[in-house]
Amino acid sequence: MRREEPMIDMTCRLCAGSGVYDFSPSKETCGMCQGHGKFADAKAMLVAAIELAKKQREPVIEVVMGLVLQGVDVRGKEPGERFKAAQAFNAPGHNLLRYGWDAWELYALHEGVSPELASLGRSVMREWHSHSWGRFSGEVGFNAAEIMIKQAKDNPEKAEERWAFLLSEEWMVE
Repeated sequence: MRREEPMIDMTCRLCAGSGVYDFSPSKETCGMCQGHGKFADAKAMLVAAIELAKKQREPVIEVVMGLVLQGVDVRGKEPGERFKAAQAFNAPGHNLLRYGWDAWELYALHEGVSPELASLGRSVMREWHSHSWGRFSGEVGFNAAEIMIKQAKDNPEKAEERWAFLLSEEWMVE
């Protein structure tokens, strides 16, 4: 009987489960898992990756993609199983846990952006990427993650209005 692999690998991807930061000559404790090698749950792993990225001033989306979402395998899974994986991260069921916009939505929710606005931001980022809206890269692209979250928190109505406008594609006929 073949044992099925879990959908979410809780092994720390920064230290590969060793608990120590391998590039350190002194073998210092891993900055993400704090020496445990594994995480108790998906949400703890996500929070640790976000905090590590912020501490090291690295792009949060890239860190979440590389250290968290790379350990999620939903290929060939039933929709109900994928939904359970998303729930493990406190993500909405539409979040596929695979793309930069999915990572942004997880980050936005972690930072206190409302679920509705986080979903809208995810959608506009996905459309920016899918349709190569290069002129909006600094506003809704992967490198604009922090700007989008700041805008969503500081002025949610304005963020919603702007993102809805971009999604409407009315700007294409101006």
